[in-house]
Amino acid sequence: MNVFQKILIAPKLVACYAYDGWRFIRYAHLFDDPFCSQSCAQAHLYRLSHSLEKGLALPQPRVGFGRELTEQVMKDLEKYYAKFGADSCTADVRGILESLLESHEANGISWEDISSRLSALSYKGTEPNNSEQKTGLVERTRKEVLASLPASPELFFKQRHSVRQFSGVQIPRLEIERAVQLAQRAPSVCNRQGGRLHLYDEPTLKEKILAHQDGNRGFGDQAAVIVAVTHDLSIFYKNGERNQAFVDGGIFAMNLTMALHALGYGSCMLNWSMSPRQDVAMRKDIGIPEGEVIIALIAVGGLREKYTVAASPRRPVESIASWNK
Repeated sequence: MNVFQKILIAPKLVACYAYDGWRFIRYAHLFDDPFCSQSCAQAHLYRLSHSLEKGLALPQPRVGFGRELTEQVMKDLEKYYAKFGADSCTADVRGILESLLESHEANGISWEDISSRLSALSYKGTEPNNSEQKTGLVERTRKEVLASLPASPELFFKQRHSVRQFSGVQIPRLEIERAVQLAQRAPSVCNRQGGRLHLYDEPTLKEKILAHQDGNRGFGDQAAVIVAVTHDLSIFYKNGERNQAFVDGGIFAMNLTMALHALGYGSCMLNWSMSPRQDVAMRKDIGIPEGEVIIALIAVGGLREKYTVAASPRRPVESIASWNK
């Protein structure tokens, strides 16, 4: 590319960055109170309480750690109850605080004031009862982990391909939701969980979505479900997180494709490397919230008994990985 070509493309590139930057400035709570909305407040509570969880999970937690942060979380939890009421977020945060208090009490440290304030919160009967949801610390053993692994990790990963030949059979929504639940194990910054999924199995809507993406011709219309992976910008609070939505969103999208693979379904990532004009048009057509950035689309479908995939050879390990130098 010569200098003249670079000069011509520069304004378009600046416009794209300006579009992304303005969206981040507008919807991230850089200057707002974290309680300006429920989603912001939830991300704020998860971020702070996760710091306490991480402290508990250290090889040798410092005895009595986190007093000041615990007081802040307790204060914000009370504020959340008062403004938004009880929900799964309050159940999670309350569970983390209870685990912390139990850990400290086992070491002879009792924070009666925090304990009494936690007990005073009116949540019973209003928070979701999810006995499988764990907070604080969860004990794992090497034996349990090894027992859960596939017989051949290499085979499991090498059998996952971008599938463009679907069976045409509809996938039960419960199966897609099962994959979503598995995908939620993806890590996210401070456990803020900003990834969002918009699922479409209605033919007219699928057609609308695919019309905005130019990499699905010849197979997209055979997908049982089209997934729009987005990320909520309201969970971010500082400039340094300006690209984090793409990092966390990409990890979340990949986790979903691996979850679908584990359940025996095919998927194909459809990139969303589009101009601001195309992004606006997509949002207008299917109603994706303005505060969410679109990460990628995923075509999902059943597997045929036999099908072909692009071999997509990978580079040698030594060409992409280097040991400490």
